[in-house]
Amino acid sequence: MQHRGVTPTGGVNVDNLRELGSADTSSVTVLLSTDPAEANPGPRWEQRWKTARRELEGRGADAGALEQLDDAAIDAYRRGDVFYAVADPTRLWLSETWTGEVRAEILRVSALPSLAPLLAHRQREVPHVVALVDRQGADVVAVEREGEVHDGQVAGEGGAVIRKSGPGGWSQRRYQDRAEESWARTAESIAETLTSTVDRIDAQLIVLAGDVREVQLVRQALPDRLGERVHVIDGGRAAGTDEAARDHEIKRLLETAVADATVGMLRKLREELAQHDRGVVGTAPTLDALRKAQVDVLLVHDDLDDGRTAWFGVAPTTIGVTEDEARDIEPDDAGREPREGRLADVAIRAAIGTGADVRIVPSVHALPDGLGAILRWSDGA
Repeated sequence: MQHRGVTPTGGVNVDNLRELGSADTSSVTVLLSTDPAEANPGPRWEQRWKTARRELEGRGADAGALEQLDDAAIDAYRRGDVFYAVADPTRLWLSETWTGEVRAEILRVSALPSLAPLLAHRQREVPHVVALVDRQGADVVAVEREGEVHDGQVAGEGGAVIRKSGPGGWSQRRYQDRAEESWARTAESIAETLTSTVDRIDAQLIVLAGDVREVQLVRQALPDRLGERVHVIDGGRAAGTDEAARDHEIKRLLETAVADATVGMLRKLREELAQHDRGVVGTAPTLDALRKAQVDVLLVHDDLDDGRTAWFGVAPTTIGVTEDEARDIEPDDAGREPREGRLADVAIRAAIGTGADVRIVPSVHALPDGLGAILRWSDGA
């Protein structure tokens, strides 16, 4: 076995989802748009949920799971644009609301929960820091991976000298030097706060906006190791700033960061495949690597219309394309026969159970068979 190369960052850590799919019963997965901006959203959402509930009943959803979802769905429209939940008769496993749009809604009753929408949402939550800078200090906002937001301020030097002046005569140079020194000290304070915040939340993106000279000084004061993460945009915290334009630019940078992370993963996969080393693509090779707990990052394109299935047992590594293949790995000494589930869901469950990260790939053209993996180690000599 050989370790080669470094896997890019960007796989979604799924350790906190390990217990999902452990119950010997069917799961119900719900992904719905709440449309909170529509007129009279409360009654409309209540009717929307009643209709969805009847559809789930028609698909065989357990009454206990539906009762769990009833409690979760109450007032979901008040909390976000998207309602996502997973339940089975034993418990409500997940209930979240998000901002944004739903590309395709899901009402699914199946052997395993469908976690791809959740993982796709989480990988869009890029941890980042935004600093709105001027010569008095900065407003700093930090957004963690789970969407938790922290904000604060960095105070500058203050006092009488906060900008250059032109008094004339022999003292002009002295005033200018004092101003530059004050700005530099303020920039150092801002940079120290940014560095500690970035390290604490593992921020992948640092956005600076505001006074041109102070932004330049802050950038120079940041450690070189953070240089590639820094992006400077127009705007700041001064009165009259076009906040909508500034926020739009931040959103664009975040979307670019998400796309770049996916491209980086796919590029690494192609590199490993070309070297016949730490990469596999296709259903059978990927499931085989998952069986060996060999996968570092599982790449999945989850087409909602994909009818392919696989089989799984009690252990996360008990998976197979056929029932016999899964049974050969884990005979029925655990008291449970292998079960059939959606291929993407089975692969994701195996990745979670073996400590692999997962990256959802939005384009089928980038991952034609829908499954691939960057491996921890290769079987090659």
